Amino acid sequence: MRVEREVNETIGRFPAGEQQRALRGFIDWHLMRRLRGRLKDRPASVQQIRNVRAHLAAADAFLRWLEGRGGALSRCAQADVEGYLNTKPSYGRQCSAFIRWAVRMRYASAGLKAPAIRWTGLAGPHDQDERWAIARRLLHDEAIDTADRVAGLLVLLYAQTASSIHRLTTDRVTQDGESVLLSLGARPVKLPAPLDGLMLELVASRAPDTLIRHEGDWLFPGRAAGRPIHESQLLRRLRAHGVKARLGRSTALFALAQQLPAGQLAKMLGVHISVAVAWQRASGGDWMGYAAEVAARSAIRIGSRAKGATDTR
Repeated sequence: MRVEREVNETIGRFPAGEQQRALRGFIDWHLMRRLRGRLKDRPASVQQIRNVRAHLAAADAFLRWLEGRGGALSRCAQADVEGYLNTKPSYGRQCSAFIRWAVRMRYASAGLKAPAIRWTGLAGPHDQDERWAIARRLLHDEAIDTADRVAGLLVLLYAQTASSIHRLTTDRVTQDGESVLLSLGARPVKLPAPLDGLMLELVASRAPDTLIRHEGDWLFPGRAAGRPIHESQLLRRLRAHGVKARLGRSTALFALAQQLPAGQLAKMLGVHISVAVAWQRASGGDWMGYAAEVAARSAIRIGSRAKGATDTR
């Protein structure tokens, strides 16, 4: 709701006309529509809100720059785009996204070009030794708060984001005999020792003494009653223990994508299948042979059953 108010205030500063219509269309029918489709009635993460605000600021700044030069989006030339981007604006990448959208929707000339950055995998260093060193410290250092240990390990071992961790509830943790299971996606993950003990300890300290579980049983409760810990607060606590959430998650995904097929990765970690496939390709994990082998085994079983049925007759 706050973002929508900011959008209306920003758009309202433009006089009625093509600039206003273009900005409204970009925010409402591109960014917000795509965001709502991804959320499916779930709360938006801090990073998703920041992304919308960055695109709004980028489009607003570019349109105002054009107005200051006496130009308009429909009359914008390639020299104008390059001239603006050469000023090194704060949100150059987001501005390029707005320009490409404006060209597609015919608010700008068809020949207009703006640079696009294609994601090709992990750009930063992925130091597995450092990842495991921090993970071992979180596993065994009893001086660290249990909640911080569990949250950090979910990032480093299971590639979870702060936005997914802070919304976890105690009913996501179940026991099957001596095994402790955590539901991050469609398929529960069996937690290894000593993480399983830490998770049970965390649940015992959070869950009320009742048989009824509800959404308010946050695994990581915040300061306000009935609310989970805020993402920004969780990130600060993780950084205090050396866990860089974004890099740690990327490093974990890079390693896991080499070990598991994309389908299993998506079901276990709760990530979209396209994300899992992209990380599998970036990590060099080739599971095409695995898929072909599974298909071949299925064909052999079907053929054997058909042959058995024929022999019986």
